Amino acid sequence: MKQENEENTPASGGIKGTTLFQSNAVLSTDALAWRGASDTRIPLVFVTPQTLPLSAARTQSAALFINTAPVPAMAQGWLAVKEWHTPTQNVAHAPACVCCVNPAGVGRVLASLAQERARGVCEFFTNLYVVCAAPLMEDVRKTLEKDNISNSIYGIKNKNNNLLCY
Repeated sequence: MKQENEENTPASGGIKGTTLFQSNAVLSTDALAWRGASDTRIPLVFVTPQTLPLSAARTQSAALFINTAPVPAMAQGWLAVKEWHTPTQNVAHAPACVCCVNPAGVGRVLASLAQERARGVCEFFTNLYVVCAAPLMEDVRKTLEKDNISNSIYGIKNKNNNLLCY
């Protein structure tokens, strides 16, 4: 016996009208990855001191130098420049250990840079370049993945490929 609605199922006639579910969702489950022009977060790009972008790319961008003191040529052309140095101790304790938590951590530096941008303390930048040595990049990424504030403000633009070359 055939049911009355069997001929008009969504599979046979296609979905008509509005549905309760998203049909064009972004298929990334990575919270930190930048999703393109529709993503309202600030794109964050990892580079090494050897692969810094040319002057033209710096005109709308800020830079955060991690464990690298920028020479004048490296710091030239950015709308804002910040430095941050990782803690010097090499002890692996629990993630929230009081002796290991750095009060001026990379997440806090990124949040303060976003606040300066919003308050007009620094120039309004559209991209942020994180400049650090290649071996340190993965550690910085892992730290940012655990920082909910950074995840809500910034999205990593070059997550799949470690470096962007200019």
